[in-house]
Amino acid sequence: MPGIHLLCAPQGTRLWYRLQKEGRLLAGDDDPVMPRTNTNIIPQGMTRVELFKGYLDLHERIRKWEHFAAR
Repeated sequence: MPGIHLLCAPQGTRLWYRLQKEGRLLAGDDDPVMPRTNTNIIPQGMTRVELFKGYLDLHERIRKWEHFAAR
């Protein structure tokens, strides 16, 4: 079973500091679209709604029987 996860920047890492400097980190768990437990990163070039819809669509596509059979 494939595992798909959204990138999360752990506090104190170089990624976290870079995204914080760019203003692309969520401050807390109060995001109504996608709680920080999934990702704390604000994507570049798309909205968080688009990111979450794409994430759900990918989950749906990889679990279709024809894709299992092909693998």
